[in-house]
Amino acid sequence: MIKLHKCVLCILISLHTISLPATEVVSNGKLIIPADKTLWDIKPNELSPELFELWDYGDNSDLFYSASLTKKELTFLGMDFPEAKFSFNYGNLKQIRICIYNQRDQKTIPSQFFNQLYSEIKLRVLAWCGSDPLYQKNLDGSLISSWKIYGGKIELLAQSTCNSVHNIQLIVTSDDKNTGIAEYTKLIRNRCNVYLTITPSHQVKSGYCVPASAEIVFRSLGLDCNVFSIAYLAKSTTNSGTNDSQTAIIWEKLAKKVGMKFKLMFNMQNLDQFARMVDQYNSFYKKRHKKSVELCFINKNGLKICDMTQTFSNFNYELYKRFKTHYQTDDMELFFSKICDSIDSGIPVGWSCMNGFETNSVKELTGHMCVINGYNKATKEIIYTNPSGLKGRNHHISLEDAWTKNLGIYLLIK
Repeated sequence: MIKLHKCVLCILISLHTISLPATEVVSNGKLIIPADKTLWDIKPNELSPELFELWDYGDNSDLFYSASLTKKELTFLGMDFPEAKFSFNYGNLKQIRICIYNQRDQKTIPSQFFNQLYSEIKLRVLAWCGSDPLYQKNLDGSLISSWKIYGGKIELLAQSTCNSVHNIQLIVTSDDKNTGIAEYTKLIRNRCNVYLTITPSHQVKSGYCVPASAEIVFRSLGLDCNVFSIAYLAKSTTNSGTNDSQTAIIWEKLAKKVGMKFKLMFNMQNLDQFARMVDQYNSFYKKRHKKSVELCFINKNGLKICDMTQTFSNFNYELYKRFKTHYQTDDMELFFSKICDSIDSGIPVGWSCMNGFETNSVKELTGHMCVINGYNKATKEIIYTNPSGLKGRNHHISLEDAWTKNLGIYLLIK
């Protein structure tokens, strides 16, 4: 069990000293700062591996540690919370982000809870740095409290509607100008590999791949957003994830916030396009005497809806791949070209795909979203980040396999 009660202030102002090895800063769920250190002196190897796990790493410039409710029990001021993240840049602490509360799949909580939490944290911060916070409510329903501290700032953020709160985060950020969100995204050309160094995000809950992917993309462009607030806006659930129409809506809304336009291309989730592709597939293999594939439908709330996952399960992966790469060669090349252009412009690409398709197993088959953050023209490969697990960044997949699994790419245009 990880207990971070005393809030992040046990990270900031609880200078309790106990007998610990020099390299261990986390003990009994509390992050203890020795008397001869400040918060910004913490190094990656000082986080206890029993509590925090290295989520990913890139070109040795950044490290990202995460503890989540899916792995461990996390409590804050006596209540469970979903996730804690520690981010480092070139060995220096960049940001601590704790999601205190997210109840998208259950019920919201009264705004009085936030007010009480705000009061408790305010007392602790004031006792340490003696400054009053900026406490305001902005236009999109967010409650914001911010305190200036030595070397950085503390922020208490909440998304609210009417008199209810559905997401609360406590964020501690360094003032180091070299660790800004937008500046942190760099275009790297390593031999034939071209990729963007993006900050990873774990989807935390099953079905949250779209919000997690959106967080990766838009935080890399300087937008301060998180998986939980995006999940709320996109109406994502753990049971059914995010439907394709809501995915397009949330992508368009976030694109406007960063001054860009959104374009969905090669969209296989559109029924007309999907049905046309199935007809083309059947025509392609009719001469070869292969079994045809029929669209599968289910009844949902009195409506007849195409079950894309079930339909895909009727395809043989290798036969489908041959059709896609031989019959749609021009489209495949355009798909690759659009991705390369976006990466060269410093913009990651949201990628909707049929996960597990290559296994030819119905149990493994599911719609999924990842982030394309690079490419290799010499080997005709796409480099992508998967938010669904550890070590999720910079996977390589051949263009042919990526095109075969593709359900659509989410492009942002300046």
